[in-house]
Amino acid sequence: MIKRIALLCFFIWICIVSCKNSNAPAAVAEKFLISFSQFDYESAKSLSTKNTWEMLDIMAAFTKDMPEAGKDAIANHLKIKITDTKQESDST
Repeated sequence: MIKRIALLCFFIWICIVSCKNSNAPAAVAEKFLISFSQFDYESAKSLSTKNTWEMLDIMAAFTKDMPEAGKDAIANHLKIKITDTKQESDST
């Protein structure tokens, strides 16, 4: 009987954990901002729209000659945290 209860609890836990959507807008925005702040423009590009790609290419061109130590110093001082979200319709 205890094994059945433990097995049932395990399946309920799996269902709860697996229902978390990592492609939610807030999660994607956070991944984009982290990639952008770490100068990983290719990852940021994969998380953005085509309209943003040109801006990311320009940023990559500006920072390509920047030394890695400078990039690391900037990236280490930035902390990304989504504190509030407001859902709007995309009617463009």
